[in-house]
Amino acid sequence: MNGYSNFKRYRMRQEPDHTWTVFDIFTGVAVSVGASVAMGMEEEFAREVSDILNSAYSRGRMRA
Repeated sequence: MNGYSNFKRYRMRQEPDHTWTVFDIFTGVAVSVGASVAMGMEEEFAREVSDILNSAYSRGRMRA
């Protein structure tokens, strides 16, 4: 284990229009997933996206 297994690099924030964005805590920028930007999502989908990204990051399978 790399010591970062519980570290959450990708977080969610609620936007003024009540949708959700998944963003990188280091840059503050919404993440790109494929050709899409992780913005304008429903809360549950944003949670799933952030969980998947954090899991991949903690396993060292993603790079910033």
